[in-house]
Amino acid sequence: MTSSKALLISTCRSRNKQSWLFILSVLIICIYKVHADVELGETPNRDVIQVHVLFRHGDRTPLLPLFGKQGGELEDNSGILTKKGMLQLFARGLWIRQHYGHLLRSTYKPSEISIVSTSVDRTIMSVQCLLASLYYPNPLDAFVPGLIWRPVPVHTNLGKLEKATKSIPLEYLTHPQHYLKQSAQALLHPELAKQIAYGEFTGPLLNEILYKLKSANQGSAKSVHLYSAHDITVSNVLNTLGINETFTEVNFAGTLIIELRKVVVNGKERQEVKVKFLNDPNGVIPSVLEMPGCKQPCSLLNLEKFLRKVIKEDPIQPPESILKL
Repeated sequence: MTSSKALLISTCRSRNKQSWLFILSVLIICIYKVHADVELGETPNRDVIQVHVLFRHGDRTPLLPLFGKQGGELEDNSGILTKKGMLQLFARGLWIRQHYGHLLRSTYKPSEISIVSTSVDRTIMSVQCLLASLYYPNPLDAFVPGLIWRPVPVHTNLGKLEKATKSIPLEYLTHPQHYLKQSAQALLHPELAKQIAYGEFTGPLLNEILYKLKSANQGSAKSVHLYSAHDITVSNVLNTLGINETFTEVNFAGTLIIELRKVVVNGKERQEVKVKFLNDPNGVIPSVLEMPGCKQPCSLLNLEKFLRKVIKEDPIQPPESILKL
């Protein structure tokens, strides 16, 4: 009986190992195909000139209650990014490379991209997994033989992203007029008041994103901005924009995308903003969202007018240090 049990365990381990090797092989094939397609110019969204990608970390272990600072083994196993979560974000990196590869060179250039994360292990690890496929090196470029990976810097000193991750107090939503400085017009529109309530927390981040969108035509502006955060961060931003009803839960690796597109209308160039949401961890086709305050096609000018109603930060002049990274 003991030998049979040992054989069963050995067989299961062998099959698990084979499964992981198969998944890894498929991913490597996808990597080279995606990067080859980008180099040949075969990428969608060629009219996108800047993109902001805010995503939730990947699959994690359960969050366990910790008492004091002496968590020990309990702390080591609480809220940790799993292998499944690592693969989810690795796949997201491939997706970004496939759809927005025309904005990035194959090797990391700090003038092209900003990468920020909350200061939580699973968000930092998640964006590192994403970057591992976004900047997957040629084996000849490996700095250690057999290690097909290269480091890319991730910044965590982002107070505005941390603020957008806070839970919104219930009283802000039930009686916003008691807590917020709003106009009389806003108080007559409960949905707008609710958006303003969320804007108290997401405003600094959205104000920064708006500034970056408006600066897209400057030669020094970065084209890709990544934000590794939590479900509540993504949910808070969706609520501020007034487009939260469709999604009751932000899944692991749930990704909010804000694109700035340069389009030609009646022979004239204009800039439009498109908001998308990819909530399926295994999905590849995002939903296109419509903000109530900026119907499609949403011009950058109209987006600014809409955001000024729900966020109270003054326009950034000149840029602050947060996304100067």
